[in-house]
Amino acid sequence: MRSATVFAAGLLLTAAAGSTASAQSDSTKAKPPAAASAPSIEGAWTGYLDMGGNGMAVNASFKKEKDSYTGTISGMDGEVPLQQIELKGDTLTAMASMPTPNGNIEVWYWFTVTKDALSGGLDANVQGQSYSLPLSLKRPE
Repeated sequence: MRSATVFAAGLLLTAAAGSTASAQSDSTKAKPPAAASAPSIEGAWTGYLDMGGNGMAVNASFKKEKDSYTGTISGMDGEVPLQQIELKGDTLTAMASMPTPNGNIEVWYWFTVTKDALSGGLDANVQGQSYSLPLSLKRPE
């Protein structure tokens, strides 16, 4: 017990002396934790959009090009390019301009990204009526 107390006191004295010393080896310095990397959204995703009894299969794909992303999402008339794709941490947002007989509709997508799932939804304004629908996509198996 006495030797443990002497050892602890020695550590405290060494630490106190070390705090006034200007040189310290790099191997004893605490290293900052590695920054968590953002989850990958690259590749294909599939899901189903439930629109109150009616629905449709939804497919999306993303590709990283330098520091930004490109992508597409399926609409009623096939694949539509995604615009303003942003991945910040585990939050993904994007917009698509969907063609309709009455003009284009901006559809905004928002997701929380995990390894194999995009969980979120979409928001759109159609002729003054706002819609918000849940949408989840997953990587195909």
